[in-house]
Amino acid sequence: MFVAVGTIIIDDIVTSDGQSQPGILGGAATHAAAGMRVWTKNVGLIGSVGDNFPAQLWRVLQQMGFDLRSVRRFPHTTPRAWQIYDAREHRTEIFQSPQHEFPTFSPTPDQVTAYPEAQGFHLMTVDLDGVAALVAAMRRAAGALILWEPAPWHLVAEQRPRVLNLVRSVDIISPNAEECTAMLGPAPPERWIVTFLEAGAKLVSIRMGREGSLIRSRDDAAAQHVDAISLGPPVDVTGGGNAYSGGLLVGYHRTHHSAAAGLYGAISAAITLQHQGVPTITDQLEAEARRLLSTHL
Repeated sequence: MFVAVGTIIIDDIVTSDGQSQPGILGGAATHAAAGMRVWTKNVGLIGSVGDNFPAQLWRVLQQMGFDLRSVRRFPHTTPRAWQIYDAREHRTEIFQSPQHEFPTFSPTPDQVTAYPEAQGFHLMTVDLDGVAALVAAMRRAAGALILWEPAPWHLVAEQRPRVLNLVRSVDIISPNAEECTAMLGPAPPERWIVTFLEAGAKLVSIRMGREGSLIRSRDDAAAQHVDAISLGPPVDVTGGGNAYSGGLLVGYHRTHHSAAAGLYGAISAAITLQHQGVPTITDQLEAEARRLLSTHL
């Protein structure tokens, strides 16, 4: 069992050519769970939705085969956000939901402890203050790997001491290059990786979009580059990084090899980019993932 912990939201996507796609299933946890689901049917989802969450989107979650035992419902409006892309696919995220309701939807330790059998957790949450308690709850699952994907607003210069202090409590960290620049300053990605390893991470992956990822564990002599995988022009890039991180977690648990884990992540991301919103993982997509893995290993 691998479990994604964080947000389930509704996205209104505006593509680089100005087209609007409203009411799309999204959220970091949902995309990460889909990235895991490419590789295993045993995937749990932890998050919260409002009482207005559309029934058809709930059916999508059920059809994915996710374990939904820890998804809560609240008498509030489900978090919703604009995802606006420019010509270079740079995203601007604008939340439409009332900010004072955000804490209500944050995952809690009791949701996490419902999964004592988990082999790995992916964590991305809005609230930096809640990370330590969630990680402590995850540690109650014996031997589980914990991947933390900090939110973009966590990876800023003023939060650097807090973020690096939290890194020591997790196993894997998976930021992107833009976020690393914001928190650690312009530098070669290898330097950012060393900073996170020295802070206590066991595995660090710097996501670089079309340029792939740079990944290194404590046991590696140097960082290794993993190419991005393209299955054609992207349909929707929303959630690609989350899906990569979900795949990375499963891959590292299975192989304990940095580059192989990065390949799992790259395949999960490539599949996500070919779908509008969260992809529904079918037997055919699972078979395609296995084929890509055997081709690139």
